[in-house]
Amino acid sequence: MRAIRTRTPEAARSAAPRRRAALAPALLGLLAACSGIHVEAQAPAPGLAAARTYAWSPPPSAEDAEGDAALAVSLLEGVDAGLAARGYRPAALVDADLLVSVDVDVETRVATRHAYNTGFFTADRFEDGRVRVRLRDAASKATLWQGESKHRLRREAQGYGPYQLQWVETGELRDWKVGAVVDAILARLPAVAD
Repeated sequence: MRAIRTRTPEAARSAAPRRRAALAPALLGLLAACSGIHVEAQAPAPGLAAARTYAWSPPPSAEDAEGDAALAVSLLEGVDAGLAARGYRPAALVDADLLVSVDVDVETRVATRHAYNTGFFTADRFEDGRVRVRLRDAASKATLWQGESKHRLRREAQGYGPYQLQWVETGELRDWKVGAVVDAILARLPAVAD
């Protein structure tokens, strides 16, 4: 004869937030995949499990963020919020377990198409953005974890013409999707163990 387990309504309600919290990283990863954001993250180094606090070294500046001060502030605030959600706490530089840094790069790519037997070409010039979040051990400076994302920022220009392209700027602004990018990267970061 099998014993039947019953759960009180209170126990079922207290388990629901834990189930939702366990699903959050999977859902963030799915949303990132649907938004065209490609994320890669290295496996955490053993020293990361003991870390609880972090400090910026250095905090992102406009120079680090392709000259965009608003982007630097958005990255700092987004990473702070993401780390807090994973259980990491900010600390003074001398007291921190981890040093956090963010790198931003832009790569320009061209996709060209040729109309068969006409000599006429069309092309698009795209900007792709990369955001990397790196966590280093505060004492040894060794990288304990890093994650990065790549996605299309904008179509910068379109080219047309026979044999030689004439470029026309599109006027599109860069869309860094900071919230989605930072969430997608940090979804791969293990949370602080209780």
